[in-house]
Amino acid sequence: MGIAVSMLTYPFLLVGDLMAVNNCGLQAGLPPYSPVFKSWIHCWKYLSVQGQLFRGSSLLFRRVSSGSCFALE
Repeated sequence: MGIAVSMLTYPFLLVGDLMAVNNCGLQAGLPPYSPVFKSWIHCWKYLSVQGQLFRGSSLLFRRVSSGSCFALE
């Protein structure tokens, strides 16, 4: 039952973590690395459309998407 509950709550944890760094002054929370979200619902919809709502949720079976390339400074 613990695994099922963690799978249901994982998207909320992910959105919460992203909203914590969203537009806070860190480069990771600013464009081009992350869009600035108006609310957690906007963040949820963005991740859902991108297919990223469950990114990092599994240790064994990782989801691979067509990743973005960013320049390292």
